[in-house]
Amino acid sequence: MTVTELSIQDAYLVTDKFFEDSRGRFTEAWENTQFKKNNIDFSPSNSCFSYNTRKFTLRGLHYQQEPFGQSKLVTCVAGSIYDVILDLRKSSAGYLKWQAIEIKAFTGKAVFIPKGCAHGFVTLEENAVVSYLIEGDYNAGAAKAVRWNDPAIKINWPTDNPVISEKDSNADLITL
Repeated sequence: MTVTELSIQDAYLVTDKFFEDSRGRFTEAWENTQFKKNNIDFSPSNSCFSYNTRKFTLRGLHYQQEPFGQSKLVTCVAGSIYDVILDLRKSSAGYLKWQAIEIKAFTGKAVFIPKGCAHGFVTLEENAVVSYLIEGDYNAGAAKAVRWNDPAIKINWPTDNPVISEKDSNADLITL
């Protein structure tokens, strides 16, 4: 497993090797020992999948307010996605900065998103499946979203016309 720091503080690109033989491929998505070796404190409490039938389906930018913040390890298990992290930690030097990473299935790549950051993605293919390991329980009262096309953030999404839920399209704008 290789862990590479991203421009967002405490966010990482995690790349694991595949083991391949005549049956196919095998990889580990998360290993506690490897995370600890890299000083990443992450104890997932649940696992989720997002099934997306249409290209340019956008989900996000989601987060939970403290003290209910969640860390996430996100990977694409079918198709490909444009994955975005937005730093919402006012104490961070990267406050309101964002970073995007393309993740394709079967590459062994995953993104670790720390508490205090919003997360979203847009699918780059039909039938994309996204897997999440999440640390921290879901709390409906703390669940928030930032509007995907907020002009104060200027995320460079690969589409101007995503397939998006009404809730996400009407999410709050950042107030500066």
